Amino acid sequence: MSSEKPEIIKQGKLEEIQRLKNQLNELEPPCVIPVSKEESEDDEEDEIQVQIQKPRKPRTEKQIEQFKKVVETKKKNASERKKLAEVKAIVDKQELEEKLVKKAIAVKKKQIKKQKIIDDISDEEKEDDPVIQKMKPVKAPLKSIVISKYKFI
Repeated sequence: MSSEKPEIIKQGKLEEIQRLKNQLNELEPPCVIPVSKEESEDDEEDEIQVQIQKPRKPRTEKQIEQFKKVVETKKKNASERKKLAEVKAIVDKQELEEKLVKKAIAVKKKQIKKQKIIDDISDEEKEDDPVIQKMKPVKAPLKSIVISKYKFI
């Protein structure tokens, strides 16, 4: 009697599994996956799990039109951003050039001022009497003294 009970339970569960499989097949169409002969021989014990995706609801005409509007708006905004970036780049370049020109003018003015000062100083020196610079007296060279084989200076 003890040996009959597990077999009966096992048989009942197998029937229930078969019934559930039939119900599942009725609800969803079967999904066929092509399997090559080599794979089927190797993977007979493994179960292949397939995720079945529900079919999407078709879009309405309003949704399609709205999507087209969104795409057009995105393209328009992208082109506007691109134009704005180009204009900004041009403006930045012009500002940089203006700064460089102003700096170059300032440097050139400083050079001109320095040159004028130098010219004024040189003109003043030419107009005045020439200044005689005193020369330092030249010292006579030391005589070398020779003691034995060493020479001392």
